[in-house]
Amino acid sequence: MVRGETERKRAGRTGKGGGLEQALEAETQSELSRLLEAGGLQGLDFEALEHQCREVALKTAAAFVEARLNADHSDHDGATRACACGGVAHYRGRREKRFTSILGRLRLNRAYYHCPDCG
Repeated sequence: MVRGETERKRAGRTGKGGGLEQALEAETQSELSRLLEAGGLQGLDFEALEHQCREVALKTAAAFVEARLNADHSDHDGATRACACGGVAHYRGRREKRFTSILGRLRLNRAYYHCPDCG
């Protein structure tokens, strides 16, 4: 890859997800600026400053990933779907599942189906 192409991709100008990268970078900078203006980073040594900045970046990234996952409702197959037991499972809304990723704790809202035959 040509050096200029690499720099453009890092800046989010080309490539898949470039807009997301720019939005994430802008939001992270905004959060760090708010923290700095509120005096939240004053008096920290270099290591503590690095840790605080990393925490802000990870929380911001987690929020973006969470929003992206929760915007996808492709797991909804309609009012009913076939159950593995041979019965019919009925859609009961979206339910939250929490899990830990490398970014931290995330909440995923997913389609929930219940089968009266097997539970």
